[in-house]
Amino acid sequence: MRAMQPRIRPATVNDQRAIWAWVWRSGLNPLNLNWRNFVVAEVEGQLAGFGQLRPHRDGSLELASLVVRPGYRRQGIGSRIVRALLAGQQGSIYLFCESKLQPYYARLGFQPIPPAMLPPALARMHRMAIWLMRLASAISRREIGIVPMRWVSQ
Repeated sequence: MRAMQPRIRPATVNDQRAIWAWVWRSGLNPLNLNWRNFVVAEVEGQLAGFGQLRPHRDGSLELASLVVRPGYRRQGIGSRIVRALLAGQQGSIYLFCESKLQPYYARLGFQPIPPAMLPPALARMHRMAIWLMRLASAISRREIGIVPMRWVSQ
């Protein structure tokens, strides 16, 4: 049975605790989790997923903290969240993803870019992410690659 279509809406202060908990539970970057930057997907009144456009000091925007709860995955909810976040945006939006997720984000209009094309704030984050992924790869004994990607408004 297919789930009902999610309702995508701006996050409210009441979503803050769930966002914070699911970001931590998912092992995502917990920095700058301001609920005002998020949209959420609800299915029958239940939080099914969320994502944010995280602003950086240099003016760049990062698609970040995209989480779809396990029972709601593979139903297009993540894609709807991303499209809602990108709607009306001008310029470039950046993201970092594991190599295995690159095709998913490519379908949403993101293209891989060399690290040299990242804005300064995201270049610093990328250097730190590379170091953390090397550590995680060593611990897990499997290669975990990270890819910087960019979406540009049409």
